[in-house]
Order: sequence, then structure tokens, then C-alpha cells
Amino acid sequence: MPGRPWLKLYLLKDLKEKIKPLRRASYMAAGMLLLAAALMLTVAGGVKYSARQEPSVAQPPPKAALAPPAVVKADPQVEPAAAPIEAPPAKPASPPPAASPEQPGRLPVQGAVKLDFGWQLHPVFNDWRYHTGVDFSAAEGTPVGAAWAGRVAEVYQDRQYGLTVAIRSGQYTVYYGSLSTAAVEKDRQVKAGETIGAVGASASEPYPHLHLAISEGDRFVNPLERIGK
Repeated sequence: MPGRPWLKLYLLKDLKEKIKPLRRASYMAAGMLLLAAALMLTVAGGVKYSARQEPSVAQPPPKAALAPPAVVKADPQVEPAAAPIEAPPAKPASPPPAASPEQPGRLPVQGAVKLDFGWQLHPVFNDWRYHTGVDFSAAEGTPVGAAWAGRVAEVYQDRQYGLTVAIRSGQYTVYYGSLSTAAVEKDRQVKAGETIGAVGASASEPYPHLHLAISEGDRFVNPLERIGK
């Protein structure tokens, strides 16, 4: 066909026209293959990633810093409940004296009344003075007995009444003054009639006698109204 160039051109043109659909189909097939391959690669990669990925474990939240306990503020409009008042423990009862002071006391010494109770003309100073007790005349050294049972509160030297023993007997405090000696000491328990000392004298009343005084609370009372004859 060297002498027919037009025929070659015709055949080439015809071949091109026939090949165009094939090219388009092959392009489409290649595109579909590429798309399928891409999808397969995507799926395979996702499966591998999910296989490698470990299941997530919930981690505990970090420990919060320890906070001080909340202070509850009292409502100013609500009054707090009053705390129960506990009764004070009961004091042990004191043993009762052998003889009740309500009964007439014993006469500490036998003797005449030298100086009475109350305002009296003093036999030594010759003036009027309030006498807190009664003076009973007795020989020096005569034993003095307790008018009631009780506890010795004090043994002391009085400036006016000399050596004195004070004994608490119930509601009374009995003062045995102008003693020459004392036969008891502080805090000793004595019985009614027990010897607590001996008759003597004092600087303001320098004659042998017993100065007997009785106080009830904060006042002196007449001993002759509280003791027997």
C-alpha cells in the first residue's frame, strides 16, 4: 500500500474511532480498580488500627486535696438548745453529834454567876461593858466539861478572855474562856460532859472563873437560856 497514503490515513482514523470506546472503558475500569483499592486500603488500615488500639480504661480522677471540715454557721435567728444542767454531786452527810444542840446543854462547872450576860458594870474597870457570855465562879484548876458534843474548831489565846476553846455543836459555837489549860486540840471530836480544860483567869477578869459564851450564827445568845441547871 505504499502507493495509497489516503488509505492508510483512513484506516488509522477508523482504528482511532474504534479504540476510543475501549480507552474510555479501560479508563473507567482502571478508575474503579483504583477506587476499590483505595477503599480496601482504608478498611484494612482501620481494622489494623482498631486491632492495635487497646480498650480504654477509665482512669480514676486525681485525688483532691484534703479540705478542712466545713464550719456550720449557726442561724442567728435560732437559739441554741440549752445544755442540760447536771445536778451537783450530793455531799456526804455529816455524822450527827451525840447530843442535839436543841436539847439543853450540860452545865460545864458548878459555881455561882460572877458576871451575867449583856450590859454589865464591870467588876474590875468599874464601867459598863457588853458581856458576851456568863462568868461562873470556880476554883482554879476545876475541870470544865463540854456542854454538848461537837468538834473543836479552835484553841487560841484571846486578848480579853484568855485561853479559849471553841467547839462547834450543831448550830452553836460554844466558847470556853479564861482557862488555865486546854485538854483538847483542833478538829477533835468531843462528847457531852467530856473534860476540855481547867478553870483559870484572864487579864481583864483576874479572878478564877469560867467565861462561857454561845454564838448562834452571827450573834451571841444568853448561855443561861441554852444550858440546864
